[in-house]
Amino acid sequence: MSTPSPLDPLRAACRQWTWDQLRAALVDFDHYGDAELAVLRAETERRTADETTSGPPSREIRCLRCHISLIYAGTKKFHEGARWGIMGDLGELFVNKENFDVYHCPHCGKVEFFVDGIGENLRPQ
Repeated sequence: MSTPSPLDPLRAACRQWTWDQLRAALVDFDHYGDAELAVLRAETERRTADETTSGPPSREIRCLRCHISLIYAGTKKFHEGARWGIMGDLGELFVNKENFDVYHCPHCGKVEFFVDGIGENLRPQ
């Protein structure tokens, strides 16, 4: 028989938490030590593995580092090339402009870009 770990109550609680509760705990990481964070990450990985092997794919976008939901930051316009200044709008005809949907991780700050108008039905609303 194995000796109970002081982390067993946290493991049991994590299994009962919703995704939002688990995310909140991961974002509020300064209240946990390394061992507790390892338990939280292990539960996140367990759930992620369960979801990838069963059911329809989730439309949620998760951080590749923290495994928590990315937050939509809006559609951003990026301008490639020189500003034409005096040529005004006429010069803008020769400049490449791209729109990207931007998502960021509230925990680590990682940013992901998606081309606006492509695959939007696969991303969260």
